[in-house]
Amino acid sequence: MRINKALFTYHAIQLRQSPATGVFLTCGWAAGVLLTFVVGQLFAANRAELTSLFTYLPWVMAVLIPTLAMPAATEARRGITERLATLPFTPLQRMFSRFIVLWALLGIWVLGFWPLVATLYYLGSPDTGPMLTGLFGTWLLAAPLLALSLIICLRAKSGVGGLLGAMAACAGLLALGTTTVGGWFAAVPGFGWLPSTAQATLLGAYQPFTVGLLNVSAIFFLTGATLFIIGLGSSSRRTRPQLPVTISGAVLLLIALIPSLSWWQIDTTADALHTPSPQSLEILRNLPSPVTYTLHVSQNNPDVPPSVLAAVSNMKTLLLHLRTMAPGKVQVKLSNADSSIAAAVIALQAGATEQPLPTGTTYFAALTAQVAENIATMPVITAERQPVQEYDLLTLTLKAQNQTPPHITVIAEDTAPTAWQNALGNSFTFSTVSAQQNLSEIPTNTAMVILPDNAVLPADTYQAVQTYLGGGGNLVVFANPLQPAAEDDTRPTKLLQNLGIIVPSNTIVADPSLATLAQQGNSGNTAYPYWLTLTQANVNLQLPFTLGASRVFMPQTAGVTTSPTQLPPHLTFSPILTTSAQGRVVGLEAYRTTPPSLATASLPAAAGPQVIAAMVSGALDPSATSTANAVVFGSTEWLTDASIAQAPANLTLFTNLLHYLSGQGALTSLRAKGATPRTLTKIESMANTIARQTAQTEQKIATRLNEVTLTLNNNPDNLASAQEEEFTLRQQLREVRQQTRHRLQSLENGLLLLNLALMPTLTGVLFFLQRRRQRKQAMSSQ
Repeated sequence: MRINKALFTYHAIQLRQSPATGVFLTCGWAAGVLLTFVVGQLFAANRAELTSLFTYLPWVMAVLIPTLAMPAATEARRGITERLATLPFTPLQRMFSRFIVLWALLGIWVLGFWPLVATLYYLGSPDTGPMLTGLFGTWLLAAPLLALSLIICLRAKSGVGGLLGAMAACAGLLALGTTTVGGWFAAVPGFGWLPSTAQATLLGAYQPFTVGLLNVSAIFFLTGATLFIIGLGSSSRRTRPQLPVTISGAVLLLIALIPSLSWWQIDTTADALHTPSPQSLEILRNLPSPVTYTLHVSQNNPDVPPSVLAAVSNMKTLLLHLRTMAPGKVQVKLSNADSSIAAAVIALQAGATEQPLPTGTTYFAALTAQVAENIATMPVITAERQPVQEYDLLTLTLKAQNQTPPHITVIAEDTAPTAWQNALGNSFTFSTVSAQQNLSEIPTNTAMVILPDNAVLPADTYQAVQTYLGGGGNLVVFANPLQPAAEDDTRPTKLLQNLGIIVPSNTIVADPSLATLAQQGNSGNTAYPYWLTLTQANVNLQLPFTLGASRVFMPQTAGVTTSPTQLPPHLTFSPILTTSAQGRVVGLEAYRTTPPSLATASLPAAAGPQVIAAMVSGALDPSATSTANAVVFGSTEWLTDASIAQAPANLTLFTNLLHYLSGQGALTSLRAKGATPRTLTKIESMANTIARQTAQTEQKIATRLNEVTLTLNNNPDNLASAQEEEFTLRQQLREVRQQTRHRLQSLENGLLLLNLALMPTLTGVLFFLQRRRQRKQAMSSQ
């Protein structure tokens, strides 16, 4: 199969001279940009990625590619078919030459989305790999759709008939890869196997490219489908079938369906999100017995949320990768819980949880791991846990291996389980002891002791903790700056002084540059400098457990200090969280008596960066066999439900710390893998800046509004003027809030218009220069 140069040149000239080419490119670019910005809500999603674009592009192509192939339907009427038939070209050459020209144009169209890529780089720090593979996959997906459209249009009796038929065929082929259509077919008796073949569809083959994978089987499938369609479509009643091309396409399709080939791929993501980490492989290869993973999934229910199906698909891909890379140690089974009542019963017996749906139906999405006779179950696979699925999988494996989770002793005033204890219950074993209870010693199986409320300890318990730490134990303390200290205090912060860690009492740390916006009733928002929102610039990323701590919220925190004279020489002091250079240390009395609206204005002068969380490591006792670690956080409120909701990275940081201290450093790196989302940092920075400026303006207006209201209540004689001023102030307050939204909306609209106009304008300029050059050549030849 060779490209005839004359035919290629003929079709290229026809395409270049056709005004429909520019219309096609402009409509295609406009559709992609509008769907990404408007329907995909690029700004609202706050993700520096082109996932929304790749979600809609296949359907855009299902509409636009038939219009590109439509002129082929009118060639017979214009006499072009008869003219080409008299030339020494085979039907395959005519078909393939036209296909290559149009496919090259589609490549130009795909490359024309570079302004979107540039926009993401302007707004944030996107991962380049998934964007490039997604665009490459889009071009490959266009090939079978183009081949099918050409075949239908060449055989159509009219241009409109060819256009509608090609659109329907392209949309139908794409729809076969959707979960909805798969669920419909699965409900038909005898078609229960169909959902498991979703990868053998155009959309199924396209999906790996959108997440940053260059998958060999996907490339073979799309290429084979294209060759198969071209080979079949180039034959007619008068000509023999193009067997070499058809057979080549069929062979590639069959090769693409080989299961082992589907895991030959290149992971182009910056964090290797789709490649099992070395820590996972080491754990699996060191297992004394092979582990058998069984996925219990409802495959025949079309109502299962797409996000859940994506999470299940990602888990299945991870399992098959592990099976390939740890041969003999991993076995994978897939059980369709909808195939029979027996399959559903088996899922329930394994510990799977039946999940209800709004439609009244239920579904299963669970995973079990079996090592020898021990079975551990993940009752439900959720979309929220997809970023840390590898971590969850290894945790499940260790549980199936009958390894006891690290034991943590919590000494607190309130023995009720906290939110963070419930969240970490699958990874650790917690035993909570009342702070009023006397402990003669810490249990020997304790991996660490946590003191979450800085409560006063009985003398025996205080001594037990001190002895445990001196023997190489791990201690985590949450300090409370609102607690006054006494000389005979037996709080943990007193114990930390022996390690050179000083948590000053009666003081609290403030930082106006890290202030968190707080709602102050009718007074609007105010930037509260005692609630600190820290970014990666304030986190010590040199510590192994701080990976993934992208945004930490520390409300009402104390400072953590030390000095060379206070720190014993055999200990190492490592800051974990530090404020900016605008940090201040404020007295407790001033903090309590200052209203939030005046908190920033009444702050003292900046005192430089303040450490608000730190760790001290070293051997406290020369006879100790292990290194002791003492970690202190300056706030007792940073792991409450409200704080975790404000900044989920709080729980990530704490979980990583617990794994690190309990000797499970490998799981720490797994949790951090892909845990930091790539967001639109410029938008976030701009929104925070605008919000702070708006909060200051709102506060001034609100303060004046309160004064006017007070005057109105105390002096009814000035009722008219006070009401008029009150109305004016409230109108100003509304206008300030509207301006905040308007500034961000203006940026979004400006970028949208730029993306819409840039490529059509450049294309128009190139066409104009091309026509001008042709006219000059024609005039010079005369």
